[in-house]
Amino acid sequence: MATNSILTKTVISAVFFCILAGAFASAAFGVGFPYKISLHPGETYEGSFSIQNVLEPTEDTTISIVVEKGQEYIQFPEGTTIQLSKGETKNIPVKITIPERGDADKYNVQILFQPTSAAAAGQEGTIELVLALKKSFDIEVIRDKSNKAVYTSIALVLIAVILIIILMRVLKNSKKKR
Repeated sequence: MATNSILTKTVISAVFFCILAGAFASAAFGVGFPYKISLHPGETYEGSFSIQNVLEPTEDTTISIVVEKGQEYIQFPEGTTIQLSKGETKNIPVKITIPERGDADKYNVQILFQPTSAAAAGQEGTIELVLALKKSFDIEVIRDKSNKAVYTSIALVLIAVILIIILMRVLKNSKKKR
C-alpha cells in the first residue's frame, strides 16, 4: 500500500513539473536539416536550414548561429544572426564546401542555434526558459573509384604487353640458337 502512495505522488509530481515547464517556456524553436550530405572533393552544396518558432506561448526572438566544429566547410551567406517572429518559419541559406584535396572520408559539422534575446512573456512572475539547439551532421566525401579501376586496368594491360614482348624475344632467341 505504501508503494502505491509513493507511485501516486511521483506521477502527480511529474505531471505538475511538465505543466509548469510548459507554462514557463517562451523561446522554443525547431531546426530542420539533413543528417548527412554527400559531396565530391571540391564540390559545393547550397541549401538551407529551416528554423521555426514553434511552441506556445512563443514570442519574437533573435537566434545566434555558432559553428562549433567544421567552420572551414560551412558558411551562412546572410549572416549568423536570425530574427524570428512568433510562429514564423525561415529558411536560412547555407553554403557547404569540402576541400579539393583531403584525406578524410567524412567531415563532421556541429552548429549551435542559441536564442540571444526574446520578448518578455508579458506576464509578471513568469520564468523565461530559453533553450539552445545543437545540430550535428556529416559531410560524406564521394571518391571516384572508377578512375582507380581504369588506371589499374591500363597498368595490367601494359604489364601483359611487356611480358608478351619479352616472351616473344626469348622464344625468337631460342629458335636462332637451334
